[in-house]
Amino acid sequence: MRQLLDLGCRFPDQQHSLPGEARFERHVKLFSGIDLSSRASIGSFSYSWSHISPVIKSIGRYCSIAHSISFGEFEHPIDRFTTSAITFDYGMFEEAAFGTNYRTQGFSEDSRFFKQIEIGHDVWIGSGAYVRAGVKLGTGCIIGGRSIVTKDVPPYAVVVGNPGRIIKYRFDEKTIERLLKSEWWKYKFTDFVDIDFRKIEQFLELIESGNLKVFDEIFF
Repeated sequence: MRQLLDLGCRFPDQQHSLPGEARFERHVKLFSGIDLSSRASIGSFSYSWSHISPVIKSIGRYCSIAHSISFGEFEHPIDRFTTSAITFDYGMFEEAAFGTNYRTQGFSEDSRFFKQIEIGHDVWIGSGAYVRAGVKLGTGCIIGGRSIVTKDVPPYAVVVGNPGRIIKYRFDEKTIERLLKSEWWKYKFTDFVDIDFRKIEQFLELIESGNLKVFDEIFF
């Protein structure tokens, strides 16, 4: 049976760890649970309405994850006579029933084709999207609702459709470069309350001034 952290769990006060070695910075909100076997690291001011499975390696800060998102699990090998788990997971059908001599050439626990998903900072994933295992979602990118994402997404790209395709970037190349270089996610949002959020230049000048204090440690 899948073990889940209770629905609606929140971590508002301090860094937390789970038995499965998952790590949370302050102010993380998970509304649909997380596997206790997860080892994910999740940054401050991020929330998810979708279940966090072990396939997720990391979620940066300020991420917005909607409901009903499917995060792809490990993939079966396709270069063997069968895609069945008999060639890579001998425990699937209770090894003891066949004896310990049942092994195929190249058999290994390391051949599970298990790749993890990495989600950068300030990533927004719309409801009903599918993200393939092993994909990296760059900082600032947007994944449209019901999109099918099978490839890495660069920073600040907007991806929609099936298959997912980049339709535009949120900002021009120079602004994207400045945002990434500023690493603004290192700071808490209350430092920005006097800024008009629509004025990117004003925001960047504040970050680049060097007058803000970094908010705790960053896991990644």
